[in-house]
Amino acid sequence: MLSRRSFLATAGTLALASTAGCVDAVLGDGVEVSAAPSAVAEETAAAANYERASMESTVVEEQVEFGGRSRHFRATTWLTTYAKVVEDDSLVKEASRFVAVSTPSKSIAGQQLNPIVHLDSRELLDRFSSQLGGGGGLEDVEHLEDVAIDKWGSSVTISSYDATVRRDENAAPVTLYVGKVAHAGDVILPIGVHHQQIDDAENVYEMVRGLEHPVEP
Repeated sequence: MLSRRSFLATAGTLALASTAGCVDAVLGDGVEVSAAPSAVAEETAAAANYERASMESTVVEEQVEFGGRSRHFRATTWLTTYAKVVEDDSLVKEASRFVAVSTPSKSIAGQQLNPIVHLDSRELLDRFSSQLGGGGGLEDVEHLEDVAIDKWGSSVTISSYDATVRRDENAAPVTLYVGKVAHAGDVILPIGVHHQQIDDAENVYEMVRGLEHPVEP
């Protein structure tokens, strides 16, 4: 089993490997890697009226094709979730949610092994719909716009969508946000959602600008 550092160190060696035996010697039957968590700076979250709800890890396990063989890929991905609640008719309910996903970016000889990194914006929303509060998935998804945000020396495209999300047999119209940026060996996926009854776009963008990585779990 490869550690995070040894995995990176072997990438150059694999680029020179010309036989399946060389690849087998480095990868064996599979690879296990872990991301470092990402979170929003406390002052940024507080200014946007978001509170951290949870930070948890999940394991992505898939078979990937490499060196002419199917190999097991296991990646620990971190999700840090924030929520904003509002009072409506004397009831307190969640109005917005923001999730900072951190997943390891692992390439061998130019081939990215983590299947999450290959997903486009629309596929990422489907993949993480349960973290956005949807019990039955997303419906009627319509692209709105793309906004470029400077982060960690890169221009991050945040795509927004109107959609319907189902929660406990109830359908709610929402606006969704998703982006992707590489940092310190991981890929960070900022994902946001809020009811269409409110306009929280600028706060979502501020949460993206306030992302920190790596942070302690």
